[in-house]
Amino acid sequence: MRRRMRAYHPRAGRRAFSLVELVFTTAIIGIVAAIALPHWSSSIQNYQLDLAARRLASDLTWARSLANASSTSVVIFFDTNGGAYALSGITDPDHPARTYSVNLSADPYRAVMLSASFGGLQQITFNGYGMPTQGGSVVVGVGSAQRTVSVDANTGGISIQ
Repeated sequence: MRRRMRAYHPRAGRRAFSLVELVFTTAIIGIVAAIALPHWSSSIQNYQLDLAARRLASDLTWARSLANASSTSVVIFFDTNGGAYALSGITDPDHPARTYSVNLSADPYRAVMLSASFGGLQQITFNGYGMPTQGGSVVVGVGSAQRTVSVDANTGGISIQ
C-alpha cells in the first residue's frame, strides 16, 4: 500500500491570528467608526428634534379638538426655561390626578424650547370653536438644529417648519 504524502503548507495546523493581523483589523474598525460616528450622532439629533416638534404639533391639535368638542376654552402654558408645556384643566390620561404636561427636555426628546410667543404671551388659548385667540409659534432645538411649530391665527392650522 502506498501512503499519501501531504504537501507541506506553512500555515497548516495554525488556528490563531497574528498580532499584525489583529492590529490591522482593529485599525480598520477604528477608522470606519470615526467616519460613521458624526453622521450617526447627527441622525439621532434630527430624530429627537422631529419627534419633539411632532409631539408639540400633535398636542396643539389635540387641545384644539378638545376645545371644539367641549365648547370651552383650552389654554396651553409654555415654560421655555424648563422646556415643558401643560394643558390647563386637562387631566393626564396616564396619571388622572395630574394636569397633562410634556417635558421636551427629558427622554426621548432631549430638546430645548428656545422660544414661545403667542401675541407676546407664552401661552395659547383655543376658544370653544377650536380657534386660537392669537397666532404664534414655538421654536424647539436639539444641538444646532431647530424647528418652528406655528399656529395660524386665522385658520387655526398648525405647521412645522
